[in-house]
Amino acid sequence: MKFRIKYILVALFATVLFGCADEYDGTGVDSKVSLDDHCLYVYCSDGWNSIDISSYRDNNYYIQINTNGTKTNWKIAGAPDWLKLSSTTGDYSEKVTLQVSPNFTFNTRTATLTVTSTDMPGSFEISVSQERTYLNGSGEGTVNYPFDCEAAYNYIGYLVNNVESESDIYIRGYVNSIKQEYNEKNGCATFSISQDQWNSYNEILVSSALYLGNQKYSSNKRNVLIGDEVVICGKVINKNGTRQTVDNKAYLYSVNGLTNEEIQSISYVLEYGLIGSKYRIKGICTSILNTKYGNYYLIDDTGEIYIYGTVDRSGNNCFETLGISEGDTLTIEGPLDEHIGVPQIKNGVVIDIQKAGNL
Repeated sequence: MKFRIKYILVALFATVLFGCADEYDGTGVDSKVSLDDHCLYVYCSDGWNSIDISSYRDNNYYIQINTNGTKTNWKIAGAPDWLKLSSTTGDYSEKVTLQVSPNFTFNTRTATLTVTSTDMPGSFEISVSQERTYLNGSGEGTVNYPFDCEAAYNYIGYLVNNVESESDIYIRGYVNSIKQEYNEKNGCATFSISQDQWNSYNEILVSSALYLGNQKYSSNKRNVLIGDEVVICGKVINKNGTRQTVDNKAYLYSVNGLTNEEIQSISYVLEYGLIGSKYRIKGICTSILNTKYGNYYLIDDTGEIYIYGTVDRSGNNCFETLGISEGDTLTIEGPLDEHIGVPQIKNGVVIDIQKAGNL
């Protein structure tokens, strides 16, 4: 233990002059401070002035405070957010247990705890270190490197039962069952995701999650389907053995690689689009067939789709007021429809126009 030299001398002198109620024999104790009618012994579960945590699940890490029967106040300071102490102050002997969160920082993290008493001089420092927590699976739980379901399943397993994660994590998986689809009534959905769409291996329950963009669901938007590859963002919890997102604290970040803000390719809309759902696409205007209602074809690098009607946000025909010509690049948004089995965008809203000569 690390005391200032002058305090060591004071403590030793006091021990000889006054002593404690019962003199300590020195076995296994790292620190002994006594003064007048006060006595304070401090030692750690590792037997010296440091605690090295290799597995956060181990509950055998502790700091033993021993006042040897005297009333001697003590205080432990310096604990970071990831380290919880069962007590930080007291007046009598107590076994202070340590509880730590999983270490997903990819490095060993450290902290220095300091034990002091206003009844006695000196201080006692305890070094605590925690190794990185390794997970099976892949990813880092970030937006750029989401956990796969295997890593997320193990991550949640490290959490204290019924205690939610400190921060949001990102999880990538496949929808394998749907308990409640997205709907306008509550704006959220409940479904399960797993490592692949064929089984429930490492299944995570997505509970009451908001829609894309962390917004409530509204009508005419695409719902989730079994087999969709999704990324979920939010807090997670081990709820009595069920590994899940926290109710109403997660949202659908992406579906099949697309987020709410992304422009979708025409081929994606043609292949995966759902009739009645809204999509945002960008392409070159070709073959204007009707200038009154705004009927034309839009083409990008992946395909071509027919735009049947052009309206403003209020639903009024507006094509003639926009000055659109063939060759202009348009960004439009509208619901997917079909005519004689052929997909089309009906009543598209023009978001942006780039004139052909200004590209």
